[in-house]
Amino acid sequence: MPRPRKSYGMQPENIISIETAKKTPGDMSICVGTRVFDFAQWASVPEAIEPATRLLLSRQLHEAVQEIQSSGVSQATVMNLCASGMRYWFKYLDAESGKGRVIGCLADIVPRTVERYTEWLKQQPARGKGTISITSARAIYNTTKTVLMNRVRAGQLGIGVFPQIPFPNADRAYVGHQAFTQGEIERLLIALLKDLDGRAP
Repeated sequence: MPRPRKSYGMQPENIISIETAKKTPGDMSICVGTRVFDFAQWASVPEAIEPATRLLLSRQLHEAVQEIQSSGVSQATVMNLCASGMRYWFKYLDAESGKGRVIGCLADIVPRTVERYTEWLKQQPARGKGTISITSARAIYNTTKTVLMNRVRAGQLGIGVFPQIPFPNADRAYVGHQAFTQGEIERLLIALLKDLDGRAP
């Protein structure tokens, strides 16, 4: 019988009030305002072909977020690290474990692990239809990378696992303000001159 899939939505059991959260030795929770993110929920590997655990990895990344939080960043930043960066990262690791690729600790992460993560992010469904935009995928990746980079600085992960250009077409995908045509510029200048003439004494 297949094991029940883990929910990565913002479920009540995953986010509880600080008043009901009891700190215990070895606790892996991150308090953000009135919310608590429990990294222990990501220690199990429900999709693994063989019994496995991510307890060490969960502890390592909890320590990373805790250290980032203690550095004085905003609550919004910590919320984003947990609700976006870590949530998608562990969801990806669940998908990988179902293919026999279990990442149980930071030492298991290799360049191909991160490369597959970028590819996986591009395929994530959007709220409406289709997949999320390339810019959204890059934003999630950068949030995840922020946490992992903390472990790079701690000497627990090599910088070489990150691709140099993970989303090469992300900037092209962004549609900014289009430049004015020559005709539009001329009309704007004429209107500006008329306005100035009207204000002249």
